[in-house]
Amino acid sequence: MKNSPSIGEEDAKKVSAELAKVLGDTYVIYMKTHGFHFNVEGPNFHELHILLEDQYKTLWKSADVVGERIRALGHYAPGAFSDMIALSGLTEEKGVPSPDNMLQQLINDHDTVCNRLKGSHEVAEKAEDSGTTSLLEELLLAHQEMTWMLRSQAKKITGDYVVKSVTDDLK
Repeated sequence: MKNSPSIGEEDAKKVSAELAKVLGDTYVIYMKTHGFHFNVEGPNFHELHILLEDQYKTLWKSADVVGERIRALGHYAPGAFSDMIALSGLTEEKGVPSPDNMLQQLINDHDTVCNRLKGSHEVAEKAEDSGTTSLLEELLLAHQEMTWMLRSQAKKITGDYVVKSVTDDLK
């Protein structure tokens, strides 16, 4: 298959292999997030239901962009869910954990995905594939924002000030 004219065939293959792993991670975290959206319960049900819906919609769009980038590089994107699981560094959740556990799993998964994205970015950068590096940077920002939202939702409110001065905390 003919690859993108911007990088060599061997580099396109390496970058596509990295993107296939990113796609696997994206599908697994998408499915987990969507499943948690269906099954969340408790006093924060509505907030979590909406938050998880926003996130699974973002992840769904991300999967499409990653798969299309693999195609733009001249390779086929994996399409079987069994392949996605095999490519991913994440694990499925087959049960229905507590809302706190759901949030913690997703936080951990997003952290894992962020690390994968950084590693994949290095491969794309070495291949001088600026299209893929830009895509991976956008995905990294999206995952970092989702992680922040999840961490903020998971935080227990005590009524005490977290920091007395934001300016001092940033020094």
